Parts: sequence; C-alpha cells; structure tokens
Amino acid sequence: MRPSRLVADACCALLIAAAVFWLSCLVETPGTNGFSFGLTYQKMSVAPFEWRDLFPHRILLPAFAHLLGLDGARFYLAAHGSAALLLAMVFWAARRLGCDLVDSALLTLACGLGGATQLYKSHVGYPDSLSFVMLLAAALSVRNGAALWIFTLFGALAHEQVLFFVPVLLWLRRALAGADWRRDGAAAAAVVVAYGAFRWYVHDHAADDIPPSYYFGNGYFPLGFLGVLYLALVQVVLVFGVQLVALPFAYRHGAANPPAMVGGERRWQRPALLLYLLAILGIYLVAHDFNRFVNFLFLPLLWSWRELLRRGGGRGLLLAALVLQVLVSRYAVMPVAQHFYAPMVACNCLTGVPRDLQKLTTVVLPQVWPWVLAAALLLIALMAWGWRLGRDRNGDGATPPS
Repeated sequence: MRPSRLVADACCALLIAAAVFWLSCLVETPGTNGFSFGLTYQKMSVAPFEWRDLFPHRILLPAFAHLLGLDGARFYLAAHGSAALLLAMVFWAARRLGCDLVDSALLTLACGLGGATQLYKSHVGYPDSLSFVMLLAAALSVRNGAALWIFTLFGALAHEQVLFFVPVLLWLRRALAGADWRRDGAAAAAVVVAYGAFRWYVHDHAADDIPPSYYFGNGYFPLGFLGVLYLALVQVVLVFGVQLVALPFAYRHGAANPPAMVGGERRWQRPALLLYLLAILGIYLVAHDFNRFVNFLFLPLLWSWRELLRRGGGRGLLLAALVLQVLVSRYAVMPVAQHFYAPMVACNCLTGVPRDLQKLTTVVLPQVWPWVLAAALLLIALMAWGWRLGRDRNGDGATPPS
C-alpha cells in the first residue's frame, strides 16, 4: 500500500474519530472525574510505578496519563482520549478491511454510539477503551506474529481480561496467516508467563492490591454468575440493539473474497466468533461488571458489519440501527437501569462482595423477570432476523467489495 494512502487514512481516522466522539457526546455527556474504580486508576496516575491501590498491575492507562501530563484531576482527559483513540483505530481497521470512506465512517459511528464508547462517558477512568485498542491492534496484526503478541501483552497491562482472547488470536493466526500452531502457542505462552511474572512482582511489592485468589472460591459461582449473565443480556440489547443482527448474518453468510490483509479460509469467522463469545463468557465466570464486558462485542460487530454493508440495503439498515440506538440511549437506558437498580439496592447485593451477588438470582430476578424475558425475546428476534438476512450466500443484491 502506498505511503500516501496510509498517511491519508491516518489523517481521516483522526478527523472522523474526533467528529464521531463529539457526536457521541451529544447523546451521552462525558464525565470529568473518576467513577467508582475509575477513581482508583485516577489516583494511580499520579505515581503509577509506586504500586499503590487495588490494581497496580493495570498500569498502562495510568502510566500513559502520567507520561502525557494528564494525571490526577486531568485523568479524565486520558480516559476519554483512549475512547477517541479506539474510534480512530476502528476507522483505520475498516479501511484495512476494504471499506470505502463512507462505510468506514459509518462503522466508526456505530462504535461511537454503542456501549464500547458510551458506557465510559459515565464510567470515567476505567481502562477498557485501551484494552479494546490493543485487542483490535492485535487482530489487525494477524500476519505479524511479533506485533500481535506484543499488542496482546500491552493489552494485558491495561487489563488482564485481554488474555481471555488468546485462543481467538491463535485461531486467527492459523486460519488467516497460516501460522504454525506450535510456534504461536509458544509465543502465547511466553506472553502469559511474562504477564504472570509481572503480576507476581507487583503483588510482591504492593501494599493493598487485590490478589488473584480473590476471583476464585468467593461464593460468586453459580448463582451470582447467573445473575450477572441475565443483567449482561439486558445490557447488550440496550447498548447495541439492532446492530446485533450483523453477528448471525456474518456467521451464516460467510466472507466471500476477504481482502488480502485478512485473507484465508472462506468461513474463518465462524469459529472465531464462537471463540470470541466464549472468551466474553469466560470473563464473566470470574468478573462481575455485567455492563462492561459485553462491550468487547465492538470487534466482531466491526467485522460482521463489514460483510453486511456489502449487501443491498446494508447502509440503510445500519443508519436505521444507529438512529434507533440514539433514541434508546437517550430515553430508555436510564429508566431500565433504574428499574433494575432499585431492587438491587433494596436487597443490598451491591456491596462489592461477590457472594452477595447470589441475591441477583434469588431476590432480584423474581422482581424483574418480565424485563429480562422481554430482553431475551428481543435478542432472539434480532438473531433470527440476522440469520434470515444471511440465508443467501451469494449476497442477493450485494454491493461489490471496495
């Protein structure tokens, strides 16, 4: 690819990302102070290498903020800046995947109006946006094993949840780059060992961090896990909505003639999507923030909408989905959240103690089950719609690839 094209795409990525982030702020007003654990990362940014507070091992965002002079009270600028960086990366990825400028801008807008951007307007200071950036960078580096595993390690330094996606990355390396399983397995193991050594060092030098053992044997599983899952189900419908139809579409339709950058087998995305969903499920086995981890869906949605935009009417469907998403974000998300929040507060299950999350199933669910059922039925309907859209493998009226 010509250097001039790369420079032009980089400039467009920055401009489109800035515009999309501004538009997203008209829907959700960004906060200016750390929220909940975001305050912990904000405090860490002042002296990130002194290994203080609960999460000293999640050093990437606090360290970047510190090095850029955006620590302390200005930490929110680094947090929102990482969200804008994600949008720039999404545009860049869309261009690398063969999308034209219009479709690339639409895909960036889809990410900007979905949960991967909007949640962190209120959850200021969480490092998830930087995790998303590193995971997307790793996936785009599928033909360069060294770069892929370096991005994965950096992603783990933002938040260790990125390591749950190592099986997906191994599959992409094998399916799209023809990489050797043994060599890449060794590289993945080296990343995990390097991160483990770093985590051990930090834990040995930290005063009050949360040890890894906190996530196991704490009474969370299975009732707390089931409770978090039904909340995640409601959340995914609220923050992605009609965008979700692209997932079953891409699963059924398959990728006809993928761009050279991600060449390989016609149906590589089927096992990749399943592995990706299992990775998100795996995170929920040990972590409890139901409204955060579903946002990892931004990446398979990017790939899936790339396919759906090639079908006749794809742009119109995505535009309609985004308009509806704006309305839901403005007028539905908060009322629904408050409906669930009231019984959660009443039964005192939001103490931060994982065992107390069992009450989500035993106490809260009997009060909110009609809402959960409605969300489940809506999700099933969206999946069926997308499956039906993908029934024609030849792309009934599909637009030609860019």
